[in-house]
Amino acid sequence: MSVLRFPNAVSDISKFIDTYKVVYDNLKGTINFTHDDAVKVLIENGLASSSGAIGNEALIRSTREDRTRDPLYNQHKMYSEVYRMLGWYKPGTQRTNFNFTELSEYIYEANENEKIRIFEECLLGLCVPNFSVENRGGNVNRPFAFLLKLMGVAGGSMQRDEMIVSVLALENDTIPNIIPKQLKLLVSLRRDFKSLTDALTDLADQNKAQVNTLQNYTRFLLGAISYVGWAEPFRDKTIYGKSIVFYRLTDKGREQFNKLNNLIDVRHEQLSNFTQKEKTNFTLLTHYNFLESIGYNISDFSETIDTLIDGVPNIFNAFNITSRNEILYSPIQQSSPEDLRNANALELKLNP
Repeated sequence: MSVLRFPNAVSDISKFIDTYKVVYDNLKGTINFTHDDAVKVLIENGLASSSGAIGNEALIRSTREDRTRDPLYNQHKMYSEVYRMLGWYKPGTQRTNFNFTELSEYIYEANENEKIRIFEECLLGLCVPNFSVENRGGNVNRPFAFLLKLMGVAGGSMQRDEMIVSVLALENDTIPNIIPKQLKLLVSLRRDFKSLTDALTDLADQNKAQVNTLQNYTRFLLGAISYVGWAEPFRDKTIYGKSIVFYRLTDKGREQFNKLNNLIDVRHEQLSNFTQKEKTNFTLLTHYNFLESIGYNISDFSETIDTLIDGVPNIFNAFNITSRNEILYSPIQQSSPEDLRNANALELKLNP
C-alpha cells in the first residue's frame, strides 16, 4: 500500500507562496529553468541559507559534487514537486528543468486574500495521477478534497496519523462507497491508541520507511488546511483516552465539505473515450470555472461559455452534469499538454 508523498518542503504556506512569486519575478522570461537557476534566485533574495551562511557563502557551502546531497538543490527540489502538484510549474524538456504555467501571473499579482483563494482552489484541484508529477506509487486520489469529505463524516476532526493511514495511503478514491469504507477504517483505528500506532507502523514497514518519514509527509498538508482556514488544531482526549492534537473543521471547512458533496469529480482518465474536440471544449470551459472560483468576473465571456457548453453534451450526459458549476476539474492540474494547447488555441479563436 503506497503512501502519497508530499515533500517536506515547508509548513509556512504564506512563505511558500511568496517564495514562488520571487522565483517567478526573476525567471518569468526563462525557458526550461533549472533547480540551480531557482536556487540562485533564492540566495540573491535572502530566502535560503546553508550551514549557517547566507548569500554566496551559502551557495559555496551547499554545493556538492553529488547533487543529491546538496541542501539548497534539494530544498528547491522539494518546492518544485509541490509547485508541480499545484499546477504552478510544469515539466520542461528534462526531469530537472521547468516552465511556469498560466497560473503564474495570477499568483504573482495576487494580494493576501487572493493568494489564499487561489491556493484553496489549487488544493481542491490537486489530484494524482496527473501530467506534471511522476506517480511512482500508482495512487489515484484527490487528497485534499477527500480529506475534507472524510473529516466531515468522521465527527468533524481527524488526527495526523489517521490522515496518513486513511487518506494518503488510499490507493483509489474513485471506487464505489469509498467514504463509508474509510470511515469504517477510522472507527477501527479509534478502538485504542495502539490500533492507530500499529497501523502506522505496518504502513511504514510496507513502504520501507520510518514512521517519522510518513509523518513528515503531512507537514505541507497540515499547513495547507490551516492556512486556508479549513481546519484548526486542538487537543482531544475523548477518542484515544489521552490528549492528542487533532484538526477539526472550521465553519469554512464545513462549508467546503458541503460544497464538495454537491460537486461531480471528473478525472482526466475518464475523458479518454471522448473526441479531442469535446475534451478541448471541456478543458476551456473548466478553465473559466476556475477563474470564476478564484474571484475573476467572467461575465464578458458568457457567450463563449454557452458555446463551450453546447460542445460537451456527451460529457455532461456521461457524468450526469446539469450545470457547469457542478464540475470539480482543474485543467491546469489535470489536463494533458495537448488538451491545454488546443484549449488555448480555441480561446483565441472564440475571443479574437
